[in-house]
Amino acid sequence: MGVGVLIGAALNASGGGGGGGGGGMFSGGSSRGEAFSLSELMGSRDGEKFDAALANEEEAAAWTSTELTLSVSNEYTAYSSSSGAALYGWTVVEPYRSTTLLVNGGDSGDSYEWDVNEGGQTVYGNPVVFEFRQLGDTPLTVRQLDASTGMLKANLTTSVMVKYVRREIRSMTDRDREAMFSAIMVMQRVPTDVGQAVYGEKYYSKDYFTRIHQSYGGSSDCDHWHQGAGFVTSHFAYTLMYEAALQAIDPSVAIPYWDFTLESTFYTPNDWRNSPVFSNDWFGDASPPNDMHIVTEGRWGFNPVMVNARNYSTTNPYGLMRSPWNHDSTPFMTRSDKIYGYLNNIKPSGCQQYHTTLQTDNWMHLSHLLNAATHGHIHETVGGAWDNFYPDFLTGTVSPAVYTFAHSIQPLARILWRNELLECPDDCDMGTDTKDCMCTCNEEKMAGRPAYEILDSTGILASVEYFDHDGHLLNSFYNDTTGKIEYSLPHYTHQESMEIYDGLLKLCCAPGKIGDQYDSNSPNDVTFWMLHPTMERIWHYMRLAPTVYNETWDPYHTCYGHNPDDLQPFRNLFDDDNEYYSNSDLYTLLHPQNEKLPYIYDNFEWPHCELLGYDMSATYRR
Repeated sequence: MGVGVLIGAALNASGGGGGGGGGGMFSGGSSRGEAFSLSELMGSRDGEKFDAALANEEEAAAWTSTELTLSVSNEYTAYSSSSGAALYGWTVVEPYRSTTLLVNGGDSGDSYEWDVNEGGQTVYGNPVVFEFRQLGDTPLTVRQLDASTGMLKANLTTSVMVKYVRREIRSMTDRDREAMFSAIMVMQRVPTDVGQAVYGEKYYSKDYFTRIHQSYGGSSDCDHWHQGAGFVTSHFAYTLMYEAALQAIDPSVAIPYWDFTLESTFYTPNDWRNSPVFSNDWFGDASPPNDMHIVTEGRWGFNPVMVNARNYSTTNPYGLMRSPWNHDSTPFMTRSDKIYGYLNNIKPSGCQQYHTTLQTDNWMHLSHLLNAATHGHIHETVGGAWDNFYPDFLTGTVSPAVYTFAHSIQPLARILWRNELLECPDDCDMGTDTKDCMCTCNEEKMAGRPAYEILDSTGILASVEYFDHDGHLLNSFYNDTTGKIEYSLPHYTHQESMEIYDGLLKLCCAPGKIGDQYDSNSPNDVTFWMLHPTMERIWHYMRLAPTVYNETWDPYHTCYGHNPDDLQPFRNLFDDDNEYYSNSDLYTLLHPQNEKLPYIYDNFEWPHCELLGYDMSATYRR
């Protein structure tokens, strides 16, 4: 990145004030990218005073004082404090944003000279407006010069930390939010090779990023990025890589977070999709009113899914870059408020889940909560699922247990697919009817095996919650004494029990169609990129808190990608070593007080949760 530039300076006739700032302070200036000349700033007579002061600096050192202090502000911090910056322990300024530097404690009639160690620039006035363009710790020296003698009266040597600030999407200025969305639109349309020729090596296209998630989340052996502690490091590094690609397009952009606890607090499961974040200019419609479930209006209208992707990525039966178990042939981003025929009865995670997470006292449990309670069902509630015979299968009461199982069908189908029992076509053309291109369970592989045995051997039976024909909840299928499968479930005949097991397996063999956000190609939905910073914000908060939690990372996970020494597909995010990072590396490098981490979060405040009575302090675990 280039060096910083002086944007403006404020001086009155005698050289500028040392007091507070405010509107109407800026007088004088130059074109962006040019330094002010001394004569422009001071006039020839005041310029001579500066020269004299520099020539007699040793003599003037006797005037040096430690009473000067530095204040920084920009269009955000000028009207709101940043609790986040205070916890990080730095004086933070943002790159590519006009920043007002103000020295306090000096005489209002004196003159002030600033040395900014970003490009070795010297600027004059108080305050001055500067645009930093190099990340990291940047030294600053300001000298207070007597108005009448030009002698050095006081000297302040300090530094500022230049980092991007990630903000809640609703707190961004319209200009910043538009810049971010515009950069994402470039990534939607410009392939990687073309983009790197234009924007540099940090640029990658939307499809490139979707393929990474598709490969690790849609792998046939196990899920290398979810259902383990590797979820945290992989997704936060993944977001950082994505943010770097956006900044290759527009270096002023920082990815925001979407605090969906606001939707959880102020809306019901039936109406939270009416939130303003789903306006056409922001995220777009959360429940498109058409049979194909396509977002058709706004900037994300007809957002494409990569077609003919068989030689590029894992694909669905139609060659679209979707999960193999998702037989949707629609070549555009899809969303639904339904879950297999029923209006989805849940909403995003809220204050209760975040409060619980903040009480966690060890890393392994925290990593689970960040992927579960805090993360919640947000992918499902945005993406949805449909085209399954589930409603037709039911003959009894639509009870809470019926809804509970509906939320489980898609993940349970993935288990059968990874056990090579659920098989999906791989050669359907776009003209093939979806009824002829559905995934089905292989009857030959299951031949002679009762449903309960298949459900037990795949691990489904140990965790599933199901129901009987009257809608009663069934959540235990093993004898409490022997630990063996209940061939005849309590209160049911043997035949009724077998029908329950058969029905459960049959539903798991029909995953139907799945909205993009609920699929392994979820990065194709723009909301994906604002979700995981929401979880990382909590992680930052907990790591910055004085309470220490157990950071031991157990190395016993059976799926590669979730143990501390397992490598992730990221390199050159913090250095130029061209070496892939392990989970342990990323755990350290993603620490919020790592000076090489290029961003912070704006605050750690959930006032709506506090109003509901939740203690949201990160020291609650004591």
